[in-house]
Amino acid sequence: MSGLFSAAFLRQIGWDVDVYERSAVELVGRGAGITGHPELLEALEASGAGTKDLGIEVPKRVALDRD
Repeated sequence: MSGLFSAAFLRQIGWDVDVYERSAVELVGRGAGITGHPELLEALEASGAGTKDLGIEVPKRVALDRD
């Protein structure tokens, strides 16, 4: 996310920016999404990306341990 935010802010001040993803392994089946905290939403608004098209709100999360 930090690379995307950096690119967004650089574009706001006139830079021409390309962002590339690099990984040593194939990115298949990775993760289930990004959890948004208030600070992330503020950063999205500040970057110009906005928050209008975000996914769904999840009002409660439960974390389970292996035990």
